[in-house]
Amino acid sequence: MASRIFNTLSRRKEDFVPVVPGEVRVYVCGVTVYDLCHIGHARSAIVFDIIRRYLRFRGFAVTFVKNYTDVDDKIIQRANEEGVTASAVSERYIAEYQTDMASIGVAPADVEPKATEHIPQMIALIQRLIARGVAYALEGDVYFEVRRFPAYGKLSGKNLDELESGARVDVNERKRDPLDFALWKASKPGEPSWPSPWGPGRPGWHIECSAMAMQYLGETFDLHGGGEDLIFPHHENEIAQTEGGDREALRALLGPQRLRQPGHGEDVEVPRQHAPDQGHGAPARSGGAPALFSRYPLSPSPGIRRRTNRGIREGARPVARSRGRSGAGGPRGPQPLAPETRRY
Repeated sequence: MASRIFNTLSRRKEDFVPVVPGEVRVYVCGVTVYDLCHIGHARSAIVFDIIRRYLRFRGFAVTFVKNYTDVDDKIIQRANEEGVTASAVSERYIAEYQTDMASIGVAPADVEPKATEHIPQMIALIQRLIARGVAYALEGDVYFEVRRFPAYGKLSGKNLDELESGARVDVNERKRDPLDFALWKASKPGEPSWPSPWGPGRPGWHIECSAMAMQYLGETFDLHGGGEDLIFPHHENEIAQTEGGDREALRALLGPQRLRQPGHGEDVEVPRQHAPDQGHGAPARSGGAPALFSRYPLSPSPGIRRRTNRGIREGARPVARSRGRSGAGGPRGPQPLAPETRRY
């Protein structure tokens, strides 16, 4: 039976048909590493880890890519406040993120690219967009010209006239249109920069994911995921700059609440007794968490915490049976969530 997914792009459930039969290529927008993780990061990471495990359980060969945004206004601001380099800040919080993900049982992605390690790919994509007439250079900056891409808004359902009205609240008079977004930013004092055909500078936020996705998954891939708050403008802009370069961007775009189990309209949950990568009788490492992060709204309410703790206890039982209870001090499986934790 074919898997059914809700495609944010088409706004309906569809049969999932990979570009290459038996293979699934997935790109998930990762974190901007300027601070410790919060519950939204955990939600996205757990949901897409479960999706990856579920697809592998269904027999697909999955390539899973999740990036780090390690150059950004917030990273630069924190670095200047602390008197350190932007890379020192980003590396610190990448390490913190990896520690946190391990603590909640989220496996690393197959590829975890950093934006700063893919500047040449971004420059090449920007050059292609300029050559196609959908982007323009302006005094060291480069902008994507939104009105040159007629399909802009197809993901978010945004109307260009409404967007223009909102954009005029904070107009950059140098741009041809208030809606145009930055692909490359000219360097400023106190900021990291890289050489480019337009002078020293750094990439805009949106271009990095298009460039890195194409680098590791090809110019058309299967699934693109991320938080629902990224639908606009981030994912909308990704589609524009990828398809504006004369390529189909992706087959389906998922948000953390968007993947559904075949034929049931329920959130995907890996069966506990046959969890992929764990062996029979052991729950997926994220056992119990789907109820909190996928099915219910984020809330610190006692009711959700009780449901989550109950799910974790139920998920831990097969682990306890498989390991036995005789060894004192050994691993005891997942533990219920405390009312408060350091990061979440």
